[in-house]
Parts: sequence; C-alpha cells; structure tokens
Amino acid sequence: MLLPYAWIGTWGQFDFSDLMGYYNLQAEAFLDGGLSVAPPPGQELTQDLIPFEGRYYLQWGPFPAVPHAAAILAGASISDRLVCLLAGWLTAVLFLEIVLEMRRRFYPETPLWVCWSFFFSFALATPAAVVALRGAVYHESIGVAALGVVTAFWAFLKYSENFSPAWLFAAGLAIAVAVTSRVTQGLYAAGLAAGIWACERRRGRLLPRLALFAAPVAAAALLMLAYNQARFGSPFEYGLKYLPASWAKAQPYDLRRVPENLAHYLLAPFRLTGDVPWIRHAGWRGGTRVEVAEEMSSLVLASPFLLLALLRGRGERPPAARIFRWTAAGSGLLVFFALLCYFWAARRYMHDFLPAWTIAAFAGAAGWVQSGQTWQRWRPPAIAILALSAALHLHLCFFQALAWSPSDPNAMKAFARWSPLARRLSPGPKLDEQEAMVNNDLGVVFLKERRYAEAIRHFERAAERLPQSERIQANLRLARSLVAR
Repeated sequence: MLLPYAWIGTWGQFDFSDLMGYYNLQAEAFLDGGLSVAPPPGQELTQDLIPFEGRYYLQWGPFPAVPHAAAILAGASISDRLVCLLAGWLTAVLFLEIVLEMRRRFYPETPLWVCWSFFFSFALATPAAVVALRGAVYHESIGVAALGVVTAFWAFLKYSENFSPAWLFAAGLAIAVAVTSRVTQGLYAAGLAAGIWACERRRGRLLPRLALFAAPVAAAALLMLAYNQARFGSPFEYGLKYLPASWAKAQPYDLRRVPENLAHYLLAPFRLTGDVPWIRHAGWRGGTRVEVAEEMSSLVLASPFLLLALLRGRGERPPAARIFRWTAAGSGLLVFFALLCYFWAARRYMHDFLPAWTIAAFAGAAGWVQSGQTWQRWRPPAIAILALSAALHLHLCFFQALAWSPSDPNAMKAFARWSPLARRLSPGPKLDEQEAMVNNDLGVVFLKERRYAEAIRHFERAAERLPQSERIQANLRLARSLVAR
C-alpha cells in the first residue's frame, strides 16, 4: 500500500537530510524552552520566517515539530522531507481503508478495482503527491494536517457503525492535530459536528457526544490562541503582517477574490511548451485581486474521478452512507470557500479539501455501480484523466522544485537521471541550459560533501551542455585540483 510514493521515491534517490528543516528548528526551540527559531548561518530559504522584535518565528501551527522533538530526544534527527513522505503514505493508506470500509458496509457490489483506482488516483493524481514528494518549506504543515483530517473521517466512519464514544473522541483528537498544524482545517470541525448531529439527533444524547468531540478541538483552538499571544502579543495574530514581502500588507481573506479564485481553481488551463518545463501551470490569466496563482490549473485535473461525486445511484442507501457522504462533501466545501477568499492560489492548497471531496467522489461512483447502472461508459475517461492528472502532478513535483532557492537536491537528482530520456522525447535549447544548471548545482552539492569524483562527473556533464559558462569551467577546475592534491 506504500507502493506509489516508494516507487517514485527511487527516481530521485531520495536523501532525507537535505534542505533546511523548518520544524527541526522549531523542535530545537521548543526543547530550549523558547518559540523563536534560529536560521542556520548561510541559509538562503528564510522568506517564510516571520521577523518580529529581533527574532524569527514560524507562521504555521506547532504540532509538526512534536515528532521532530521526539526524534531529537531519542538522539536522532528526521527531516521535513521524511515526515512529508510518511504523512503522504499514511494519508493514502487511511484513504484506502475508508473506501474499503465504505465498500464493506454500504456498497458491497462495487468491484475492488474501483477502490484501488481511487487509491492510486488519490496518491498520484492529486496534490497529495506534490506535498509528499516535494516535502520542503512548510509542506509538512499541509501534509500533517491532511493526515489529521483523513484520520478524523476514518474515525467518524467507524463511529457511525457502532456509535462508540471512543471513535468520536478520536475524531476530535485528529481534528485537533489538523488545527495545530494548519488552523484553517478547523472548519472540518463544523462539518463533522453537523454529521454527529445527523447521527445523534434521534438518539437523545446529542449534547454529550458533541461535547466529547469538541473538547480536544476546543483545547487545540485555545492552544493556538495562546501560541499567537506568546509569539506576537495577540491571540488572533499569525504574523503575516510582519513579513517583509510586499504582499504582507494585503488582506488575507476578502470575498471580492471569490470570482477570480473560482477561475483559478475550476477553469485555469495548463499549457504544453515543447521545452522544459514541458507543462506550465500559471492559473487563470487576467485577474487582479489575487496576489499570485502558483502552479495552478483546473480542479478537474486535480483528481481523476472528482466529477463522479455528482453521480447518484437509484437504489436507497443506508442513512449512515448518506450522512458520511454529505459530511465529507460539505466539510470540503467549507474549506474550499475559505480558499476562494484567500489572497494566494496554489495547487498545494487543494490538498486542504480534495481528500474529503475524493471520499465523496468514491461514494458517488460506488453508489452508481451498486444501483445497477453501467460503469463501462465512465472507465475510458476516468483512465485518461488519471494518466493526465498523474503526469501533471509528478511533473510539478520535480520541475517546480528546481526553481526554488536553494534548489531541491532530490528534484535535481531525478532530473539528472531522467534527462537523457527527456532529450530523446523533447529536445530543446532550454533543456540544455537546465541540464547544465542542474548538473553544476549537483556538482557543488557533492563538492561540499567532499565526494569529488561524483562532483567532477556532474561538472563535466554541465560543461558538455554549456561549454561557454565560465562558472561551470571554474567549478570543474576546482574539483579536479582538489582530487590532484
């Protein structure tokens, strides 16, 4: 069940120690009794750290630092990349567990291959792949929050079968984890509370059960308020206004952005270029209220079977099936609406609501099959969209990461390994330049690690592609002189 990410991970020969670990810094601060982080000397990637009164703070929730702190106390160290991969694996596995449980309880006539198709589409053809395989900067907060949300839906599904209060409390704990990782995920608490109301409204114990679910969520909300107060002197301040970037002064949420963001999330096309990067995601052109549309193209391409949520079988489903489906769909809609108001649109943000909507999509497809409707008409377009969506997301995993500063070494390794094949399929002048840059940067990485033979090999490849570059030639000379000593 871990196959999708484990298989792709071998493409780049993943190194789990590279890039600055924001949450390692946060864990070290917690263990030292403080909240501010200290960026290591020479670190370039500090634009997401918030300067306030002479200190730096992370703007995201503190929970993802907990496993890092535990590893440090155990005498080890784990990177943000490793946590992102683990969160991606666990989220995909729990998603599969949910659809298998739904099949067992509500849709027994649905073929197993439908469940597995949704599993692979969830793992490879939604932003889960982007977040997990490009685990850097603050993707860990997105991935851990998504894991909390999917865990909450799994617990709620279990609860809807036997009404055990333990499962209800577990759902509340999972949402608490999500809230203390990514505060906007607190909207799922409202959706799940509505689902609990639908389950309990005729059983005479609604308030005690709601309180059981709400207790850990409320504790998480209070923790976040106290965390903000300790950092920025205000319980409702997350530090965005202290960022040095020009967009720090923008209003984070504004209803006037909804029309433009609808275009970004629903209508924006991708563009094929014929040279690297072969696929461009630039959002819907022409908007003015949203600051940036980053790596955006249509929501239809974000999940291959998402439109199947609109299907409705003719047969009656058990009340628990309807409650669970609409709880997932409605909760995801709340989060989606919040993103429509936000001043930044990005593909990775879709991971905030697509897990819930993909659950609803499975219910739609399974209900269609269960009621005796023909499935064959949906199979060709579903397979085609799965293949296209997976290609778009895996392309983003590697190419967008090359544009960061510093570049992602794992993305560079994957690009260097597969560039000979890329050259056969779609050669171009930009590919020469990209190959030269990537191999030169990899050579520098190996040079710093004193792996001189590997550094020389990459500098030589870079020089082949861009022989006029004095910088590459100088790096090659330096590496050869170090070997000769």
